[in-house]
Amino acid sequence: LQLVLVDDRWQKNITDFKKPAELRAAADCLALRVPEARRGTNDQWSSFWSMDESGREAFERDFRQRQNRRASEDAQRELLSEGPQDMILKRRNGEVTSRVSAALVGDVLKRCLSGEESGFELTPTRPVEGGGRAFRSLDCLVREEGGSSENVLLLLELASPEEGENLALALATDARRAEEVLKGWLRREIPDLTGWDLRRLYAAPRTGAPQAQRKSQAKLSLVYASGAAENHASFTAEDVQVAAEGIVDGTYQIVDLTHALGYLWIRVTAGDKTDGRCTVEATKPEGEELGFYIAKMPPREAAAWLTGYPHGEFQPGGRDWKRIKKPN
Repeated sequence: LQLVLVDDRWQKNITDFKKPAELRAAADCLALRVPEARRGTNDQWSSFWSMDESGREAFERDFRQRQNRRASEDAQRELLSEGPQDMILKRRNGEVTSRVSAALVGDVLKRCLSGEESGFELTPTRPVEGGGRAFRSLDCLVREEGGSSENVLLLLELASPEEGENLALALATDARRAEEVLKGWLRREIPDLTGWDLRRLYAAPRTGAPQAQRKSQAKLSLVYASGAAENHASFTAEDVQVAAEGIVDGTYQIVDLTHALGYLWIRVTAGDKTDGRCTVEATKPEGEELGFYIAKMPPREAAAWLTGYPHGEFQPGGRDWKRIKKPN
């Protein structure tokens, strides 16, 4: 008993079997893997082996056409199983794609977990409703959490800001749970919101904002002590608090915050061996213009400015501050 395999170069590879059942099982397995391949017994193959060069070329074309048709049908079934294609995937590097699949989301998530990217956003063409609420985007942020497995932060942004605030439901979770939520979101499914907490989201207003406010896009830029840098267009008050603590403990060399509403910009640069004080730069609305100020202060005071300034709790311009020209 022999199983004869013929490759695309029309060369044979022969495997011997002692039992007919084993031969059939092997042939059935191969047929499932390559259903387009021709299958038959030895006495049925005389016409196959007697084909001339043109006949073999025609057979090869037919084989490829059937193989491509099956691949196309499989891809279409995969798209249909993932729900309507009405999602846009936005990466932190600015890349945008509207051909979003579960496989693509899983791949981007893996890149984030490996440190190649920091996060991404899935935005539907219309809000997703569930649990009496409507949500307009799902953000996925991956951060180092000191060995914790819950290093993925998911943010479900509410479609209707409350009292001018951009709010989101947040969940810190592991990669497996995050991938489940992301794939469900592709099917326009709201996850189980047990354990999610409501947070204020620093993000630029999308519609209905005055022209002066629309010019300012929220951004949190971080430069580590090692020199590595990352930028975030969506972040929470807790993220700013972590950044402030990073200035105190030496994790970050620079924290640069642009806020979309009210007070616009603040940058904290950590001190060095010659001067441990931080350099704080900030803007202050002065009529139709912005005044730029700079001051030196201890790290903990700089951290307080970083967290309180976006809420209008602090304003530069006191005796410790110096007004300067707009920095680069």
